[in-house]
Amino acid sequence: RGDWPDLAGRFAGDTHILPVRVYYEDTDFSGVVYHAGYPRFLERGRTDSLRLSGVGQGELHAGGEGLIFA
Repeated sequence: RGDWPDLAGRFAGDTHILPVRVYYEDTDFSGVVYHAGYPRFLERGRTDSLRLSGVGQGELHAGGEGLIFA
């Protein structure tokens, strides 16, 4: 399992570190991540940082007055 025993990443102080493997399908013809792919990576980081913090997605939306992320 090495340095990354948890698939949700880890916290280093106040920083959430989530290694992401970029696949060939995520890139454009020049080998750079296609701009439309970044929101997927950001959402994965947001979800996993909440998971590590012990916050569930259902709790954020409880009672219809939940927290909203842009």
